[in-house]
Amino acid sequence: MAKPVIAFVRDDVKKGFPPELPIAVATPDTVRDVLKELICHPELRHSLGKKIRKYVQKYHSVDSVNPELFRRNASTPEMRNTA
Repeated sequence: MAKPVIAFVRDDVKKGFPPELPIAVATPDTVRDVLKELICHPELRHSLGKKIRKYVQKYHSVDSVNPELFRRNASTPEMRNTA
C-alpha cells in the first residue's frame, strides 16, 4: 500500500532533492490543514502515495543505492582488505 508522506523540507534542503519530490509539505502551523486536505481528497492522497512509492523505488532502492555506495567505499582501505 502506497502512503503519502507529509514533511517539512526547507527550501535550501529541497534544492538537493530531485525536482519530482512528491511529498505534502507542512510546517507545525500548517500540518492540520495539510492533513485535512489529504483526508478530504482521497484521490490526492492516493496519487501522492503512488508517486512517493515510485520515488523511493527509483532513488532509495537497494538496486539504485548499492552501486553508489560501492563506488564511494571501494577505494577505502576497509573495502580493499575484504577481497
